[in-house]
Amino acid sequence: IRRDHHLSSDRFLEGKVRRASGYRDIAWFRADGEEMSDPDWLFPDARFLGVLLDGMPYPTLIFLNAHYEALSVVLPAISNVTVWRCEINTAEATGKGEGENSPGATFEVPARSVTLMFGKTS
Repeated sequence: IRRDHHLSSDRFLEGKVRRASGYRDIAWFRADGEEMSDPDWLFPDARFLGVLLDGMPYPTLIFLNAHYEALSVVLPAISNVTVWRCEINTAEATGKGEGENSPGATFEVPARSVTLMFGKTS
C-alpha cells in the first residue's frame, strides 16, 4: 500500500499544498473531523489522532486510537472526496477493513487500533 499509493517520501512533510493534487502533503485531524489547532497538541489526555496524507492517486486517512474504548469520529470533508473507503482495520483478525462512508458521516474507530481509508474523488 505504501508504494502503490506513494505514502512514503524522501522529504519532510510540512503541510504544504501540492500543485499536482491540490491537497496538503499532511494534515492532522481531531475526532470531530476538524483540523487540529495549536492548543489541540497540548491536550495531555488525547488518545486519538487522525492523519490525512496526500497519497496518489487517492487522499489517505489514517486513524490511530490508543484508547481502551472505541471512539466515534466524524470523517473529514475535504474537496473532491465523495466517499471514504476502509482498507485496513487492525481490530479485525484479518486486518482488512470494509465499507464506505460519506465525508461528514460518523465512523466508529475500534479501541486500540489503526484504521486506514482511501478517499474516492469525483
